[in-house]
Amino acid sequence: MIREGTLKPGDKLLSVHQLAEQFGVGRSAVREALSAVRAMGLIEMRQGEGTYVKKFDPSHLLMPLHSHLLLQKEDLVHLFEVRKIVEVGAVQAAAIKRTKENLKEMECWIDKGKAVAGDKEGKRVVDFHFHLTIVKASHNPILLKLMSHISKLIEKTIDETYHSILYEEQITKNLFDGHLAIYETIKKQDVESASKAMMNHLIESEKLQSVLRHPKDEYSVI
Repeated sequence: MIREGTLKPGDKLLSVHQLAEQFGVGRSAVREALSAVRAMGLIEMRQGEGTYVKKFDPSHLLMPLHSHLLLQKEDLVHLFEVRKIVEVGAVQAAAIKRTKENLKEMECWIDKGKAVAGDKEGKRVVDFHFHLTIVKASHNPILLKLMSHISKLIEKTIDETYHSILYEEQITKNLFDGHLAIYETIKKQDVESASKAMMNHLIESEKLQSVLRHPKDEYSVI
């Protein structure tokens, strides 16, 4: 409705109860949808007034809305659980088997990350490919194939993060600091520290995704 212009900037949304009745769904589904649309920067909650459509950059609507609602809360938890298993294992192998060429590729993505500090699309690309480079550095073709099976889901969650106008400072800090810490441990071939650095990075990313999707259940009182 926002994309089609039925709802315009400044319009007030119906209450959660009314929206649930209008669309024939449960209130929890409406709250999750509102959280996702808020993460896109399309609506805002005004304390004591309600929820309103914001002025927005039309480019934020180029991505299909359903891609922001694809994963339910439990799906996101499961995805990050898989990422921890796969990517922590991959970084351990990478710390042992990485080559000079692997390190150069990681350095390249870190440098690109610095260059795209204000570019959401650029940060998304850097984030995804840096993690993929680590899996490549494990030199395990089966591990790389496993990563390829979940890569689309990972790209979608990363895409949501960097297309959100919220928490930009935390997102950028998580990207730069996390990647650099992981790279340094791989370079030193410190398996234990590499494992901890990757786990910490994924935990921070998971927390951020959870906040973007479920910001303190703020719509429970609407």
